[in-house]
Amino acid sequence: MTAKLLNDSKVSNSNEESFSHLVEQKVLSLRRNIISERADKIADVVYRSVNVILDKVSELEPRFTVSEILKVGSYFEGTKIDKIDEFDFLVVIKELSKPGAIHLNKIPDVFDEGYLIYTAEPGMVQIKLQDDDLKIKWRKYVVDDFLTGFHHPTDIHKRRQGFGSLILESIKIFAKTQHEWRNLFFEPGVNMFFNRGGLTLLSISDSERVILKTAEVHHPNTVLELKYDGSRISVDLSPAIRYDRVEDCFEAGDCVDERLAAAVLDRGSILLVAKQGNYFRITFTETEVKFMRDKIHGVHKLIYMYLKYIKCLYAKQASQPDVHPFSSYMLKMVCIHHDMRCTSENKTVSKCLDEVLDLMADYCEKDDLPNVFNTRLTYLDIRDTESEYRLCMLDGLRKIKELAVENPTEAYFNEVIKDVVEQSANTFDVTREMRFKKADRAERRFRAECERLRKVNESETSKDCLPGSMLSQRETDVLQTVTCEPRLAH
Repeated sequence: MTAKLLNDSKVSNSNEESFSHLVEQKVLSLRRNIISERADKIADVVYRSVNVILDKVSELEPRFTVSEILKVGSYFEGTKIDKIDEFDFLVVIKELSKPGAIHLNKIPDVFDEGYLIYTAEPGMVQIKLQDDDLKIKWRKYVVDDFLTGFHHPTDIHKRRQGFGSLILESIKIFAKTQHEWRNLFFEPGVNMFFNRGGLTLLSISDSERVILKTAEVHHPNTVLELKYDGSRISVDLSPAIRYDRVEDCFEAGDCVDERLAAAVLDRGSILLVAKQGNYFRITFTETEVKFMRDKIHGVHKLIYMYLKYIKCLYAKQASQPDVHPFSSYMLKMVCIHHDMRCTSENKTVSKCLDEVLDLMADYCEKDDLPNVFNTRLTYLDIRDTESEYRLCMLDGLRKIKELAVENPTEAYFNEVIKDVVEQSANTFDVTREMRFKKADRAERRFRAECERLRKVNESETSKDCLPGSMLSQRETDVLQTVTCEPRLAH
């Protein structure tokens, strides 16, 4: 494809409208397999399969009796694209979700001799059990008075039956009952997989035969791989606690918009999702799913799915397999930010996409993308090695639109997307950027340390300095430490 730059003055409104239509048609084509009776049936069968396993978990360990299995993730919020291959669920622990069962401890900043040595990440809390009976019942899941995230400690001699381990034990029981044990490879507390066939979940009817292939514990969540109707499906199960005293851990002023804040407060509860150690993250998943499904403007929802599609193409083209220019969650945050501030009465994909891209560029420049529910939570860390690749994707998105507006046909649009992504991604060497950023971080650390030492040594006499040098002996030692590191290859 020969790229021809577009003269903006010659762009007609009809071509802009045609571009909007092209994006809409592209998203609809990506969702063709998602919006179908088959997809609905798969979602229902997966949900019932999860119920089967969790019922067995509650038999093994009544403490983990579940009150709700919340459907979260892109499929249930109506933004899934391409194919049915994954589902996410939050598993609400019944006993700990009763009103008054727990007390939240906001993690304070830690100081040593007046110096801040640790700042708690916003949105994280610790949990103390309020009821004495609960304290006794859950004592083996409590460390230093705080509830753990339902997983094993590292000391193998103190292993506890965590949430993920109980899922594996439940599956093992199913396998033994169905005489499919010999094909199962089982590592207690970690993972299991079937080397042939798989485990048939018997409570599903013959016409809805679900096969469990693998199960892995990624503390504290557990990932299952199911096979149904020719599709391989990843299922993520994360334990959570419902908490009804929202004001204890949510400040409306931290929310990006009063409408979102009102939606959180109107719901009347939030969810605490187990993380590593004895930390839990405050999440607004239910409000977020409902907003993306029912509240966000349709044009902005289309843009979000289009951005996800382009992001996946860039991720596939990256020279490093684990490099993603943006996470889907980052893109969602940007689109919600835009939705909150968009004042255009006649919203179009073409116009709003321009504004979204400008917003993304602004966030990239500032290395600061606030979470819409808690603006103290930010992404796009300045030390992120993928930041330049994000700018590469933004430039690609602008060029795709520029060329597609010039010739707004479906065939040309598909060709433009393919060629622009390949060309721009291939001219960007992620490994090279990582090396440069590593060197830049080393230089910034060195300069910061030298500045600190200068302040420390300001009161010292000049005899501590090397002859003919403005640097003290300690500063020179730092310089030698940095410069003696192996040079980065160019």
